Amino acid sequence: MDVTRAGRASRPVRKTVAAPASGQAEPKTADPLFLPLERCVLVIHVLGRERAWELLDGLVAAEAERARGLLTEVAQLPSARRQARLSLAFGEREDAADRLRAVMASASGCLRKALYRALPPYHRSLFPGQALEASSPGDAPGMEALAARLIREATR
Repeated sequence: MDVTRAGRASRPVRKTVAAPASGQAEPKTADPLFLPLERCVLVIHVLGRERAWELLDGLVAAEAERARGLLTEVAQLPSARRQARLSLAFGEREDAADRLRAVMASASGCLRKALYRALPPYHRSLFPGQALEASSPGDAPGMEALAARLIREATR
């Protein structure tokens, strides 16, 4: 059986940024990209739940204290709320457009209209043949909520 080993990746070498053409400023070192603390805590809680407090000990004292507060807050959230925060923190799925097209293709006429109304403008461009129509009194009462939920599920 092959063994999977995880280790630390070496830090990238800091690159220097070239000086402007005028030559007035000295070259400065580019700061490496770091994961914001809130996102880091979410990842730690999801992937290392049992070791989360131990993992936070590796942070600088001020950041560790703030991270512990965030971890306590995240741990107390219901699972659905935690998943929603993860989705918001890390963005949409790469295949969100394909998944939305599939949902729209499988929806009936009434649901399709509700889905289109619930889509944000940047996703409406995926469906150029669809027209924005107001909801009618004959629509099922939970149709808008169902449409919003289907869109959330498809994009996150």
